[in-house]
Amino acid sequence: MKEKERKGFRLRAIFLTLLMAILMMAIGMIAVFIMSGKSPEKLAMTFLGKDEQQVLEPENPTRESAKVNQQLKDAKEEIASLEKMLDSKEQELIKSERTITQLESRIDELTTTAGQKAEGEAAATFEEMAPKRAALLLEKMAEDDAAEVLSALTIKTRAAIMDKMDPALAAVLIKKI
Repeated sequence: MKEKERKGFRLRAIFLTLLMAILMMAIGMIAVFIMSGKSPEKLAMTFLGKDEQQVLEPENPTRESAKVNQQLKDAKEEIASLEKMLDSKEQELIKSERTITQLESRIDELTTTAGQKAEGEAAATFEEMAPKRAALLLEKMAEDDAAEVLSALTIKTRAAIMDKMDPALAAVLIKKI
């Protein structure tokens, strides 16, 4: 118990000593400033870091209002400029999307044309082949591909080739044509 009292007493003594030192320094500083002849306004300038005119003259509310109005005007102009830029970018995006759509349709068209051309060339090749050899090749192809080739041939050539095919496969291909 006595140790706690001693410890509490020591803390109080240290606190009071520091408090006295701070008070003495403050009184000393006040005395120095009074002796130097500086006015309270000049003391405030020293501590606040403001120049003499800012301390002695309060700010002009009209001038402050004009600053705020100018900032508001500048902000509105910037917003208008950014909105114009946004509209421009949106128009560019729409134009690019149209171009992409046109190019995609052109690609589809060319792919279809190329497929038809290849199919026509394949059909012409099978037209020129012997029916037995054409039947052997078609039997090795996928059923859908073989049916597609057969549908592009003339009826006479198709009949000659199917006559040389396996009857079960010929029946399946006839259904797919």
